[in-house]
Amino acid sequence: MPLVVTHVLVPIIFLELIRDNWKTRKFKASKFFSKRHIFLIGLAGLLPDLDVPIYRALALVDKSISIVDMGHRVIFHNLWIPLGFLGFFVLFYYILPKLWELKKNKAQKLKSFGKVFLVLLIGFSIHLMLDAVLTGHVMPFYPLGNYLVNWDFVGRAACATGIPGLTILVSMDALLLIFWLWHEEMGHRIKDYF
Repeated sequence: MPLVVTHVLVPIIFLELIRDNWKTRKFKASKFFSKRHIFLIGLAGLLPDLDVPIYRALALVDKSISIVDMGHRVIFHNLWIPLGFLGFFVLFYYILPKLWELKKNKAQKLKSFGKVFLVLLIGFSIHLMLDAVLTGHVMPFYPLGNYLVNWDFVGRAACATGIPGLTILVSMDALLLIFWLWHEEMGHRIKDYF
């Protein structure tokens, strides 16, 4: 499993790059996505792993339950939750403002609420992609099917190079953090905050 820093920073970097570089005459991503959305997408990158503390709490209550029995990456690591976020985004951003024919300021409030679901969708989906591609597996259609997506690039790299998988993941975290700090310094003058 990619480490926590990876799950937080990859969505943040993704949204930051979109905010900084996607500009057209009709659309400016830096106005569409606020700085609050950057914080939220980092948290959304952690949401699928909420099953771990839930399972640990259940194991404290019932000693016969283990995290292995419960199946980490089963309940929250599927496509149904992101599809729900997509549905709520469409509902709040497109359907309700037109359906209710609201005044502009009330429609904007609904649309801003819809953007929250879009950010949750992106962060959650990036987490699933990272887990499927880097390490382990994801069951995208659970409970309707047991199909596994498991590319395990870190495991393959560990076997090919002899470098332990955890070392690869920690190195990835360090490189991501350095890249993000560099991006913040070059694009947003992070030293102005100190």
